[in-house]
Amino acid sequence: MKDERTARNLYMRRVLNELTQEEVEDATRISQISLSRWENGKDVPDLLEGEQLATLYKCSKLHFLEPLQDLLGDGPRVCFSIRRNRNIIV
Repeated sequence: MKDERTARNLYMRRVLNELTQEEVEDATRISQISLSRWENGKDVPDLLEGEQLATLYKCSKLHFLEPLQDLLGDGPRVCFSIRRNRNIIV
């Protein structure tokens, strides 16, 4: 597994915003295959893809960038839930 934290973050952000992989694909043009690989820890998104997902999920792109996570640690982070219209600490 490339990065368990990134995989967990990607999955949780999508689920917290009550989006399917298909809905994310429609909104970002990132394929469901790529999303699945990232959410299962087989690969990680590049900078542009991480920015697209952060914009969609309304949270920092740092959540999806593997090398930077080591600098940030595992502390709680706040993410805005699109459908619930409120911040959620993850």
